[in-house]
Amino acid sequence: MKSFYTFLTFKKHDITTFTSTNKEVMSKLLSKCFILLILLPLSFTAMSQDSIQKSIVKADSTWSTEIIPFPVDWLPKLTFEGFEELRFSPNWNNPEHEEFWSIVMAWQVETTSKIPLEAIAFNFNHYFTELMHPNHWSQEFPDPKLELKALETPENGAQFKGHITIFDGFHTGEIITLNILGYQTFCETAEQAVILFKLSPKNFDTPIWEELNAVVINEDDCKD
Repeated sequence: MKSFYTFLTFKKHDITTFTSTNKEVMSKLLSKCFILLILLPLSFTAMSQDSIQKSIVKADSTWSTEIIPFPVDWLPKLTFEGFEELRFSPNWNNPEHEEFWSIVMAWQVETTSKIPLEAIAFNFNHYFTELMHPNHWSQEFPDPKLELKALETPENGAQFKGHITIFDGFHTGEIITLNILGYQTFCETAEQAVILFKLSPKNFDTPIWEELNAVVINEDDCKD
C-alpha cells in the first residue's frame, strides 16, 4: 500500500521524464528517497525500543501504520520535537472509494504545557506545504489553505475543527479539501502532548467518520 513516504520511492521512475531545467527537483527527490529508504527501517526498530514503546493511538488493525521521527529534514520550519504516527484507512489511496484520503495523524510532542492552536496550525500547514514537493504531477500549484477554529463545545471529543485545501500530489494531481477534527492531550508528568488530526474529504455526517472517530489517543502511558 502506498503511504506518504514510501510513495516517494514509487515515483523514482518519473525522474527520467524531467527536463534538464528540473535538476534541482531531481536532486531533492533523489535525496528524499535515499534518506527515507535508510531512515524508515531504523525508525521502526531503534525508536520502538526507546521513545516509542507503544502506539500513541488505538485503531483498527486494518489501518496501516507509519512512524516518523521529528524533526525531519524535509520540514525545516517544524517547531516540534517528538514523533508522528500515521494511520491509513485501507482504501485511502483509491479516489473512487469512500475512504479516499481518510487518514489519522498523531504527533507526540515534547512540551511543558498544552500547545496553542496557533502553533498547531502553523506546523500543520507547513507539513502539507512541504509534503507535496516534489511530485510527479506538477511543479507549480497553490500552497495549502488551512482554517482551524477552537470548539467551545467538543464534538466527539474534538477540541478544534476545520479544513485544509491542498494539491493532491499523491493520487490525482487535483486540488482537494480535507475536513479536520483535532484533539490534544497533555501529560504533565511526561512533559508531552499528543495532537491528533482526523482527515477526510467526506462530510462529517458520512459513514467514514464513524471509522475515523473510532481512532482515539492511547492515554494509558500518562499517569498524573
